[in-house]
Amino acid sequence: MHKDLRLPSFRLLPVLLLTLGAFPSAPPGAQATRKLNGPLASSFSGDVQAFQLSPDGVHALAYLEPGAGAPRRIERWRIDGSGSPLVLVEANAERTPMLPFVLAPDGSALVYVSFETGLGPAALFRASCDGSAAPLRLTPPFVQYGAIQLSVSIPLGPWITDGGKRVLYQADAEVQNQRELWSVPIDGSAPPVRINSALAPNVSSGTVALSPDGSEVAFVVR
Repeated sequence: MHKDLRLPSFRLLPVLLLTLGAFPSAPPGAQATRKLNGPLASSFSGDVQAFQLSPDGVHALAYLEPGAGAPRRIERWRIDGSGSPLVLVEANAERTPMLPFVLAPDGSALVYVSFETGLGPAALFRASCDGSAAPLRLTPPFVQYGAIQLSVSIPLGPWITDGGKRVLYQADAEVQNQRELWSVPIDGSAPPVRINSALAPNVSSGTVALSPDGSEVAFVVR
């Protein structure tokens, strides 16, 4: 007669705890773990929501929602934990940075979309990664209720292209509810230009794909 040899699940927990307790907290000679961000309100209202490493691997750049009424912000930290965090962007009464933020290939700058009070996600900004200059607005005011298309999971933008020289984004900037593809110099030296040709009413740009060198773009029109 077959016998069930599986152990009851409650017997596995002490074995697991004993096994984990048999190892030291860190290998001999290893450096202690360091927390890079400052204090957050709690595990429910405070969070590091996203981060990216600089191309040279020296810094981490992170989007924080500290909680407890503290403003959302983007900070830069040294990976080795030395020094103090550098605040690159911080929310105020007029605007709040949003995810995702995009880091330039050389790590000198990042771009992000700002949620404008009373307007929504309606402005694109560039921020210096060394904190040497105030964030620079790259887009003019949009048509009423116009907004920049955002997504943290599918390719809707924004993107830094052309070797870090330009920013590509989608927005219903001129016609409400008609999303189009736009390009603007990352240094703000010229106004945005529309990439797509004129669209029929009720038609918008959709998912975007860039060539490996960022010089060409393909996109869905629907």
